[in-house]
Amino acid sequence: MRQIQHGSVDQSVIVRIVDSLDGTPEEAVEHNSTGIAFWYRREGGLKTAITLAALSALDNAHADGGIEHIDDGYYRLDVPDAAVAAGSTDVLVGGTVLNMVVIAAYVNLVPWNPQSATNLGLTNLDAAVTTRATPAQVNTEVAAQLNTAVPGSPAADSINERLKTLDDNYTAARAAKLDKIEAQILADTTIASVTSQTVFTLTAGPSNNSALFNQAMLLRDVSAANNPSVRKCVAYVGSTRTVTLDSAPDFTIAAGDLVIGFASSPGASASETADEVLDYLATQKVTLNRAAGEVTYYKPDGTTPRGTRRITDVDANTQGFVPV
Repeated sequence: MRQIQHGSVDQSVIVRIVDSLDGTPEEAVEHNSTGIAFWYRREGGLKTAITLAALSALDNAHADGGIEHIDDGYYRLDVPDAAVAAGSTDVLVGGTVLNMVVIAAYVNLVPWNPQSATNLGLTNLDAAVTTRATPAQVNTEVAAQLNTAVPGSPAADSINERLKTLDDNYTAARAAKLDKIEAQILADTTIASVTSQTVFTLTAGPSNNSALFNQAMLLRDVSAANNPSVRKCVAYVGSTRTVTLDSAPDFTIAAGDLVIGFASSPGASASETADEVLDYLATQKVTLNRAAGEVTYYKPDGTTPRGTRRITDVDANTQGFVPV
């Protein structure tokens, strides 16, 4: 459908005229042909007759009612300015010729100028692109607004209000606590497949076999509002990400359930390790006096000393104790 800006002047439309019996193009219609009559009807109005006039050539200047054959039954028809005046959305141009059929032209009347390459003839639209904001200018403005301080009492449920609440609650102390918690998370993933209620594989997880061993595993059922269960990982295979729990959780686990592995207990301290070494030495009939730097060896009865050595260093070659 052709569009014409309403209120335009000297406009033409194209109509086609064909034989009423066989539909072949009629190429000899003139303004005064037998039975010829043309009209227009604006949307919402009455049909108005068009007084026809002769055109001597296709490129003649506009003449209201002028009609001239183009080719193959297509005709130029110059319509009166009243046909495309403002006040209507569309106009239909039609007519009749004896023993012929006129295929009407329907024109959409629009408030803009379809022929304008700059602003479509709209006075409220900038004609020059340079007067509009560039992407860089938009980014700068957005950045400036985002960096603007949130007002003290933003509107309820607004973005600023939500941001202010988050900012007020996210204190340095809470951030430090979150960092500590995050540092203890060894795995944060889901169950990929279930072998039993105590054995399953993780969707993602560490490759080291000892990474989750003896650590706490928090499991949550995603299909229901069940409370999470905490179990101990008693075996872990990093190559297959297979977890074995000490007991089944409080709900039936399935693929997709959430799993978080925590570093639940830190490694033994140096003092604890030393005590374990001393306990082991005692079973081997050996005691170590750390304060005096002496090692005492006992007879098989475990009470009669066989001798005491004072330790000052470790031999670099034998890795044995060097007595004083």
